[in-house]
Amino acid sequence: MEFAVLHILIKPLSFATNAIDFFELQKRILTTNKFKLMLSGENYPACFVAYDILYRKDASLLDLPLLERKHLLSETINEDPQLAISRYIPEKGIELFALAKQQELEGVIAKKSNSRYYLDKRTKEWIKFKFLTDQDFVVCGYILKEKGVTSVVLGQYRGSELVYRGHVTFGVKYGDIKNLESLDHSPFPNTPPGNENAKWLKPELVCVVQYMPNDKGALRQPVFKGFRDDKLPKDCQIIS
Repeated sequence: MEFAVLHILIKPLSFATNAIDFFELQKRILTTNKFKLMLSGENYPACFVAYDILYRKDASLLDLPLLERKHLLSETINEDPQLAISRYIPEKGIELFALAKQQELEGVIAKKSNSRYYLDKRTKEWIKFKFLTDQDFVVCGYILKEKGVTSVVLGQYRGSELVYRGHVTFGVKYGDIKNLESLDHSPFPNTPPGNENAKWLKPELVCVVQYMPNDKGALRQPVFKGFRDDKLPKDCQIIS
């Protein structure tokens, strides 16, 4: 049976506001201050969600079909507020995808019901479907990192003011931007913090970036898709 098991990719829940909030999870993961950890524990209680089981009673389960592992997982774990099992449904992928999008979740994962578990390896037997969007940004500069990695500084206009919108690194090639006309100062009214070492460019070029939308206005998992010459930079307006 092709991709009979489907999981919803669920954004973490903010218990304080009863709203889905991925950024609060990121903040908690990076927090080391004991007092802040205590506050996070009260406002955003952690729950471990198990989606698979690899070993049981010192025996490897890696080669068992997925549905057998799911059955063993449900037999092994007693759920409580801190420990849960990831739910799945057979088939109905299109309907589940539409529902997940309606609920503003991350997306869905489709898995072959007889797939084994591969350690440290991607497999086409598991396919992730995320909700992505494309948007146009002004190329404002770039930052050279180690091993030739290049991060492009992005902007958009709010009316006539150029506003800093973040970076994109994945998909960027240094050769595509190294010969662009440079500036000796930031094109923004104020240099965005963390961009002091950027090489600034004249805001004359528009690029397309694909990313996961969110209500924070930040670019999650952005991917550089290329330039476009059929749109003016001033037409890259912030979508409220």
